[in-house]
Amino acid sequence: MKTWFFLMMTSIATLFASNHLNAEEQPKTPAEGYNIHVTAPHRHEDGSVHGPYHHYCKPIKPEILQCMIFLSDDPNAELIEIEYFIDQKLARTSVTLEQWNKHFHDHKVEIASGRVQVHDVPP
Repeated sequence: MKTWFFLMMTSIATLFASNHLNAEEQPKTPAEGYNIHVTAPHRHEDGSVHGPYHHYCKPIKPEILQCMIFLSDDPNAELIEIEYFIDQKLARTSVTLEQWNKHFHDHKVEIASGRVQVHDVPP
């Protein structure tokens, strides 16, 4: 089993190493377009604040922004969470108050902290 796994991983590594496509020839992937970089703290359920976390976001619908959350901006950082920013008009009318309190929150607290930063965007 270990030999099979090693051979499979070696084959995958060889495949990636032999890929000579330049940037214009690379096929598009679902990860394309996550180029809105925001760092922001997160308030946890117990009220404690952690972070800042690195959000890499893209709009997936006019009223929904989808973000991949990482602990750092290191190229090998581990993806720790997916977060959605949903227009209040859509979110507040589609869920009960109990669901809202359990699964959603406003970002007023994070923004008011002054610790939210949008990177790589002209003023």
